Amino acid sequence: MAGVEPFAELVNRIALAFCLGLRNLKRTMPDYDSARYGGLTIKAWVWIAVGVLVMGSFFYVLTTIGPKRVDHAEVPSALNSEQWQLSLEIGAIERRYHKHNPKLAPPKDLREALQKAIGLQEQLLRLNPSAGVEQSERLEKLLVARDSVIAMETWPRIEALEEQLEGELSVQDHLRLLAQLLEEHRTINQSRALARYKDLAIETKLERDLISA
Repeated sequence: MAGVEPFAELVNRIALAFCLGLRNLKRTMPDYDSARYGGLTIKAWVWIAVGVLVMGSFFYVLTTIGPKRVDHAEVPSALNSEQWQLSLEIGAIERRYHKHNPKLAPPKDLREALQKAIGLQEQLLRLNPSAGVEQSERLEKLLVARDSVIAMETWPRIEALEEQLEGELSVQDHLRLLAQLLEEHRTINQSRALARYKDLAIETKLERDLISA
């Protein structure tokens, strides 16, 4: 536990200092064991002083390893009215995206709407840099949503290219279509799109096909 080892080291130092001091005191005071001051023997006063030092050290360690003061600079700040309006507009676009059936082609304006939401979220974070981790995560989710929609828009082109590659083609046309298909897959794989839209195995196979063609 943090603070325990420093405390043990402090106690060891006190004990060492006590032993050295006690040895020197005995050398300079032949009547050390019987000498008295204020009704107590010198030996008793020495042990009282040691006890006070040990207890003081113990309480010092407790205060240093105990609960720390909260740094209010790290607490997410609340959104003002302007930022709330931005957040509400973003939320409407988010709901529209989540209602869309991923098995169907996305509406033509959905990508543009998500791009707008990304811009609004970036604006919100500029206006309120301390808005909190949730707002930064929200921006990342919007980027994922946009790239996923782009991937959905790309799949019909991928299917069309695959269909063309099954036909009779010249070597030049075959290589051209392979390169286009590879580029489409690579673009999706390198984007933030959801994993279900990515296919690294296909990308690798297409690269090999191009090399061996």
